[in-house]
Amino acid sequence: KFERGEGKALLRRTFGGLLPEGVLTRKKRGFEVPLAALFAGPLRSLVDDLTTPDHVAQAGLSPAAVKQVIASSRTGRNAPGQATVHALLVYLSWWRRTVR
Repeated sequence: KFERGEGKALLRRTFGGLLPEGVLTRKKRGFEVPLAALFAGPLRSLVDDLTTPDHVAQAGLSPAAVKQVIASSRTGRNAPGQATVHALLVYLSWWRRTVR
């Protein structure tokens, strides 16, 4: 909220004495979901389950291409981008629930 042209008015009023000054004065920024950590950790078995060659082919995608995207996302280089992996997983999950 803005108050007299000043952003974060509610935050400053509510938590002014509890938060470091740097938090109160820095620009707003969005929350980034740690997709790489999720896909490599707690969601790894889901990724592996949804990206089996048979399932990927049934969904009309190239198993080799999907395997390459997943492999490169696990190297830490983030070549295809975690958003691409996320989109693949959403599509493959939808395919499994709806079409198959």
